[in-house]
Amino acid sequence: SSSSLSSSTSSLSRLLLSPTPLISTTTALRGGSISSTLTSLTPLQTTALTGLTLLLLQLLLRTLYSLSPSPLINKRPGYLAHTSLCVPCQTFTSIYGLLHYLSVPSTPLLRTLTPLPPARFLASFLAGVMLWDVPVSYCTPGLRSWDVISHHVVLLLVASLAASQMPGWWCYFYFGVVEIVSPPLGVYDQLERTCDIAKSTKHPSLPLLARARDFTKILAALVFTVNRAMMFTFVTFFRFLPDASSVRRLAPSSLVVDLCAFAAVGFAGLQIWWFRMLVMEARGRGGREEYEARTGRK
Repeated sequence: SSSSLSSSTSSLSRLLLSPTPLISTTTALRGGSISSTLTSLTPLQTTALTGLTLLLLQLLLRTLYSLSPSPLINKRPGYLAHTSLCVPCQTFTSIYGLLHYLSVPSTPLLRTLTPLPPARFLASFLAGVMLWDVPVSYCTPGLRSWDVISHHVVLLLVASLAASQMPGWWCYFYFGVVEIVSPPLGVYDQLERTCDIAKSTKHPSLPLLARARDFTKILAALVFTVNRAMMFTFVTFFRFLPDASSVRRLAPSSLVVDLCAFAAVGFAGLQIWWFRMLVMEARGRGGREEYEARTGRK
């Protein structure tokens, strides 16, 4: 009904725009204000609604960009539409996750197995983003690469699993904090592609675009080094894995904990591989060329 839809929209708006308590006991969470803002949408509904909305926006933006008179926009409308949606989503998840991550529970049990509705929402939202991103990346020239698509397929599965089975405090780190690098990286990647188009069409804005690309490249490299190569690896091996190991016997399903731990280790290895490509490119040793050759991305 229209009243039910209005109530759902109002609840979701309060969640996105209003601060919520960061941590509490399980009893307080079940009966407190956090829970009341999230009961209107289940994890499955959040995932489906997010994925469907982004897919429709992708089609709309791709159509609009293809009609633009500027070659910088109409040459790769699908790629630009993807960036236009990815960057805001990544910005939201990183800020939302970081704000909640700053309040650290005192025990491994509270950090790992205590259900937190905001963490459930974040995992469900990210699963919806991946539900849109995977097919769009596969179908869009320039986005199809085995490492990114495989990473996002696994991320879709892990986020869905976390949302339904283990929506704990660690969701804020793996689905939020580690996305801090994604907005500058996405902007740099788009500027790199736009510079290629500007160069091939002899567009007069090429010098300005090149300066913006070089700046975001340095920014993205610095943030990636701290956020993914260093922080992701350290937190996974010296914080999350010890927590997971200490609580797995208490979990309703130790398999869920083991799967999340295995995925975290795999993601950490992928970050190191990406960091290697980044260092090679910074040293002028063909990091980008090797990456594109190995992943099939063009």
